[in-house]
This record gives sequence, C-alpha cells and structure tokens, in this order.
Amino acid sequence: MRIFFLQILLFSIMLNPLFSQQYSIIVDGDPSDWESNDGNYNYTTSLSLHQSNYFNGQWIYKGKIGDARDLNNENYDMWELRIGQDGTYLYILIKLNDITDINLPNIAFAFSTGSGGTANWIGDEANTFIEGTPNIDFNVILHTGTSGIPTAEFWDITGGISWYTPSGVQVAISTTNDVVEARLPLASLEISPGENFTFWCATFLNEITTGSDYWANNGDCTNDWGGSSTPDAVDGMSEGWSIDENWWNRAEFDDGNNDIENTNGATILFNDASLPVTLNSFTAAASGQSVLLQWTTQSEIDVLGFEIQRALDENGPFETIATYKDHPQLKASGSSSAETAYRFIDQNVQPNFTYWYKLISHDLDGSRQTFGPISATVQKDGQNLQPIAGNTPTEFMLEQNFPNPFNGSTQIAFSIPALKEGSANVQLNVFDINGKLIDRLINQTLSAGTYQVKWDGRDLRGNKAPSGVYIYQLRANNFVFSKKMLLVQ
Repeated sequence: MRIFFLQILLFSIMLNPLFSQQYSIIVDGDPSDWESNDGNYNYTTSLSLHQSNYFNGQWIYKGKIGDARDLNNENYDMWELRIGQDGTYLYILIKLNDITDINLPNIAFAFSTGSGGTANWIGDEANTFIEGTPNIDFNVILHTGTSGIPTAEFWDITGGISWYTPSGVQVAISTTNDVVEARLPLASLEISPGENFTFWCATFLNEITTGSDYWANNGDCTNDWGGSSTPDAVDGMSEGWSIDENWWNRAEFDDGNNDIENTNGATILFNDASLPVTLNSFTAAASGQSVLLQWTTQSEIDVLGFEIQRALDENGPFETIATYKDHPQLKASGSSSAETAYRFIDQNVQPNFTYWYKLISHDLDGSRQTFGPISATVQKDGQNLQPIAGNTPTEFMLEQNFPNPFNGSTQIAFSIPALKEGSANVQLNVFDINGKLIDRLINQTLSAGTYQVKWDGRDLRGNKAPSGVYIYQLRANNFVFSKKMLLVQ
C-alpha cells in the first residue's frame, strides 16, 4: 500500500536575510505561532504556486495540492514549507493536505552546510540520489520512531555517525492541524551566522521493518517505489513550468539512474544583511474596467522607487507600463523601517483578458528586486458575478443554466466547497459544439460559496453568437464539469 510520497525542493533561491527576525516557536503541532509572525503572509495571494519568498523572518515555500505522483494519496500532499530560527534552533513547519495517522509521514532533509560532506543521497537507504555533486553534510529525517512517538534522526556524513538524535531536538506531528513541526539545533547541523546553507526536502513512504517498530537504524524504513533503478521518490516540487504544473516528470524518475534530476536545492543566506525591500504583500484585483495593484513593504533601504511590468502570459514577455520616474505614487522614501503601502491603477485593460504583473524595486546602487508575477482577470461589462446566500457548499457543483433555451441572456450557477487552501482557481468558459472557445465568463480565485454569473449570448469580441447548442464548462482545482445550453436568437 502506497501511503506517502516525496516532495523535493528543486530550485535555487537566495534570500538575504532569511533570519534577521528572530522569535521562538513552540513545537506542538499548532501553526498559529508561525502564522501570527509571518508579516501578513496570505496563502492565496502572497505567492504563486511553486514559489518561495521571505516573510518577516520566515522562508515560505508554496506548494500545490493535487500534484502527488500517486493520485490515490493526495491527503499527504505537502502544500507549504516554512523555516525560521531563534539563533539557537532551526524551526521547520510542513503543512500537508490531511494527516490521518502520525505514524505515516516520513519527511527527509539533506543539508549542505560547508562542512566538507560528499554525500549525494537523501532519506534512509531510500534508493534516492540527487543529481550532480550536492555535497551533503547531514541527512535528517522527521518521523515516528517507536509507534506514536515523533522524533528526528541525524546522519553526520563527515563525522561518520549514523542515525542519532542530538540533544535539543523536538518533533510534533498533528492530525488535527495536518502539520509536521520540528526544532533542530543549529550547532548540530554546523550552521552558524554568516554562512550559507543549502537544503533539499523529501517525503517517503514510512514503513515498519521486519522485527522492528516504525524506525530501525539498521533497516530501510522507506517503502521502495519501483525497484533498484528507480528512486523511492513519489513526487517532486519546484518552481514548475507553469503555475499549475510542478517540475516532476515520471520519465525523470524512471530514467534508470535512480536520481532526482535538475535539483539545485534551496540556498539561503544565513546572516543579518538586509534586503533593500522587504515585501509584506503584493496583490492585483480587477474592478470594473481597471486593475488595482497594491503592495506593502515592511522596510526599505536606499530605495528610489518601483517599476510595474505587465504581460498577457505568466511567462511573458513583460513590458514596462509605469515607473517611479513618471508616476509620483511609485517613488519610495529612500530608507524606512516603518510599514509603507503603495497602490497603482492600471486603466489600460480590456475585458476578458488575464493580465500578469511584476513589481520591480530600484535601489540607489542600481540593483533591482523583482516580485511576482501575480494576475487579475478583467471581466466583461454586465457579466455580474454574484454570490448567492446560503449554507457553505460541501462539494463542487455546476447547475443547469436558466432559462434554457434562452434568447438574449441566461444565468449559470455553481458552487465551491470549503477547501484546505482557502480558495479555488475557477474558470467558467463557453464553447461551441466543436470545442471552439466562445466566451470567458470567469477566470479568478474564489472562496467557498455559491455563485451566479450571466452570459449575454455574445462572443469574446462582443458579437452576438449564432443560435445553436453551446457547452459551458467549470474548472475549479481538479474538478471539471460541463453542461449544454441552447441559444435561440
């Protein structure tokens, strides 16, 4: 039975400082002390899927639910990873979709801390290697050792010490909050201020070995996925080719080399030098025939101002639409330790288009920082998406349009249930009987509720659609449903 899977961070990112904000975390399986100190991080809007950034002393990576290698085990899909410190301990929080048993999670970290390690593997005899020369110094695994007792096991590559638990380690696994939380001594990882460290994160199938409990130092406790030529990795995560697609590819895992390819790790600068701009939030919201961009900085150091770039695709090409040189509201104050709010309204937009935005800060020394991209969809006039009062839905639902048949316009209702991630990426499109896109009714993030939207019987260009049968299709996360309607002009 395959119960758990691997998630692995595959991208390089430098954050300076990751750890200038120091605060203690209580390792109890409750993420509230993280969330109350994360600089107003918002899971829905602060990061795109498969991206990471720094929020008030926390390095946060945002994953995607539903991209597990084994789709039967999506309950254990990792959708967020946080890291922080207090000068003595490294704190880790992993949020999973649904932990049903604390004995199931088996989460591995590999650390390269500049101690001369030459290892290239991750996990407990897990038949999983990291491509290239990652120079791993420590392997650490979070799991239940004796059944029901969470712990952390270290493997010191350079010291030649295998699977031990240093003093000061704490681990908690919560089925209530669906998190794995840990405290690891920085000294035990040979991490000190002023040093960089690189890490990889992976999860495996936790197994009981013969004659042992859940963890045996002389046995392989990670379930083998596919034989000696395939790594035991069950899923992989990175920045991904697009916002809805992560890096992992079954062909990459099954290439016969039993390694994880293109894995540069996540590199973090562990020092106190400050970034010119520490960003708390960056959001985009369509309102009428314009898009409102808002962002808040936690602090600024020698900042001239901001530039806004826009594209019609997440991957570009991006063009500059405004800079601090010609828009006074984009000028910065230079240096400030106080929270500062900015806003810009993009009025040069067209209905039925999704716009992608990047925010770029310009500093006195000529350096730049880039944030985003984020997106907003401008709806057609008269579309009138309206929430319908009532109880929170328990499942995705697409209703039959009314009236049907119709002349002129018709109403379409649909429901979004309460979700762990708080909202759903919703698309509602109209196609002709041959599958040609006729109109985009919705392309935005919606919270739980029942909604109603009007289709005015016109195409993307505003022309009246001819009489005939049309298909309207709802896409929300992994839910896809279609219905037919009849337009009579």
